[in-house]
Amino acid sequence: MVDMRFKFQVNPAKSIGIVPKIMGDLGFDEVRAILDPLGQCTFKLLRDANNHAAMRGNADISYPVGEGVAPFKEHPRSAFRYVRCHNMFTGDGGDRQGEKNAGLVDVSWNGSILQCNFERLDAVYSTFLDAGCIPFVELGFMPPELAMYAKEAHEHYQPGARDELVDFDFPNDIEDHPPAIAASPPRSHEMWGLLVRKTVTHLQERFGKDAITSWLFELWNEPDGLAFWGSEPQEYYELYERTAGIIKDIDPRLRIGGPAVAWSTQYLEGFLEHVTAQNVPVDFISCHVKGGMPGQFNHPRMDYMLDTMKKYITTIEKFDRFTTHPVPFLLDEADPFLSCVNGTRQDPVYRFRETTYYPCFVAEYYMRLLEYLETEAPEWFFLHGVYSDNLHMIDERYPFGGYRNTVTTMPVSRNLRTHEEVTCPSILSDGPMDIPPHSSHWNKYAHLVNRASLFKVYPSHPAWNEPFILVKKPIFHVYSLFQRLGPEKIEVRTTVVDDGGEKTNSEDRETGINVLATICKETKEIIVMAIYTREDSIDGDMGDLKELELSLPGKFSLDGETWRFTKALKHSLTPETCNAYSRWLNDWSQLDEIDEESMKEMLRYNKLPTTVVTPNLEGVNLDNQAEGARLPIRVQDALNLHSIITWTFRF
Repeated sequence: MVDMRFKFQVNPAKSIGIVPKIMGDLGFDEVRAILDPLGQCTFKLLRDANNHAAMRGNADISYPVGEGVAPFKEHPRSAFRYVRCHNMFTGDGGDRQGEKNAGLVDVSWNGSILQCNFERLDAVYSTFLDAGCIPFVELGFMPPELAMYAKEAHEHYQPGARDELVDFDFPNDIEDHPPAIAASPPRSHEMWGLLVRKTVTHLQERFGKDAITSWLFELWNEPDGLAFWGSEPQEYYELYERTAGIIKDIDPRLRIGGPAVAWSTQYLEGFLEHVTAQNVPVDFISCHVKGGMPGQFNHPRMDYMLDTMKKYITTIEKFDRFTTHPVPFLLDEADPFLSCVNGTRQDPVYRFRETTYYPCFVAEYYMRLLEYLETEAPEWFFLHGVYSDNLHMIDERYPFGGYRNTVTTMPVSRNLRTHEEVTCPSILSDGPMDIPPHSSHWNKYAHLVNRASLFKVYPSHPAWNEPFILVKKPIFHVYSLFQRLGPEKIEVRTTVVDDGGEKTNSEDRETGINVLATICKETKEIIVMAIYTREDSIDGDMGDLKELELSLPGKFSLDGETWRFTKALKHSLTPETCNAYSRWLNDWSQLDEIDEESMKEMLRYNKLPTTVVTPNLEGVNLDNQAEGARLPIRVQDALNLHSIITWTFRF
């Protein structure tokens, strides 16, 4: 039922400011999974999205930063930008989630030589770069050979060992427990520094000294949580100081930051006090926000995420160093709800991760962030990235299971194992590998991953033994829509028409459509994004329609050039175009595998439909400059709840 109509008048002559590319960064735990066919196929989808990404202009956009801070650029050519992952140094036992979260660097110490095998690390970062993404280097967690609370670290002499300086009773405090080891401080700061130096210099040699200056380096993840850091805050602050000093000694151009806190403003304040007092380099400040968790709220809360961010900003404002010489602020985990390991079988609320509710929530959150940056943010504040911790490949252990991933894994008939769209890692787990010729990446990295260990936690995972395909969830597509936006925001005048008449420039987040109009002068395009969503309605109502009319001049002058309308394209992320979850639920959820016809149906959802729009040009003479502006082109449409539509008007 249509209860309200919206009119949006776009004014390309009035610029509002830049449209920062802050959405498009991803993160996850299971780094070794990238070396598996599952991970290689996932990053192939990311690579394809980046290779076909819309161009936001031909030049990288640089943003101002404080004196002495390396410039940050937008990198406008990728739908997916930075990739941040945990467990670089974690031992084979993994972290709090077991062996599936084992790390990338094999570390050994014999009392005189620190040896590091970087083969897995090189393969993973090469996969990032091959996909057009930039590595975000999270230095952590602690390898057993260096961990204060691991027996391996006490088998040999370590220079600078601090056994007598910490609250530690050897051997009674030794824990043969991988999560405790991963969260342990180092037995020797000197040994940790040597590990950092060897790792960074190796990255320079392998990928290029100049190339890695565009990467970001961060110490640890959420040290304010016991799951990740098993020591005092001061211990983390001092470890950061030593780590930052080593990285800057290797190359002052490299960028190091932190503290990647989960929630504690007190921890953030202590960190900023320490780095200020000791004049420690900080190239960016990183923090995390979540929209709550089941039991706390019955749906994700945008205001909760924004309020948490504002508390961080208030804390940073206490320090003149960061307001007079600002550094970028990163939300390097920003997710609607906590828990990557829980899905719909643990709590039905997580079904929102399979529907268009999720991308609409993210898009609306982006709109709210832009509004905050325009109207409330302090002058010194610069938001560089909003990362979604949304690539948990092994945790996605059932098709459309509600886990935190951009794609889902669906088993198909073994008769399809040589199909070009199918990946077949192994027909029998204890037998010879049956690998189609097109699985070249799997052949390349097969020796670097123990698949039995990787899938040990979830042995029924569809990608373990069976042929499978990857199906994009709706959340995957929203990043391509963000990429379509132009780098400059332009004015939109809004009129709401209901039973009470017309209301100009009305805003109503509970019942209205949110519109963002942008322009790309280099490509001569105007791109408009419209979102209709309500965060308190996870399931939505397919009968809840909003009508809209979009108008803009068909011909106008801008910066001395004439713009004349030629074509309009529409991309739709709606419950009708992205309903793979409901199709699976209704037709195939009771099947162990799907056949070829069903597989083709599911793969259809890996592309958003693009349609050519025919605007209403009645009475518009595009050969007449004045008349083209006075009688604009018009597009009429209707949005269901939890829908995003972008229109690209080419001139």
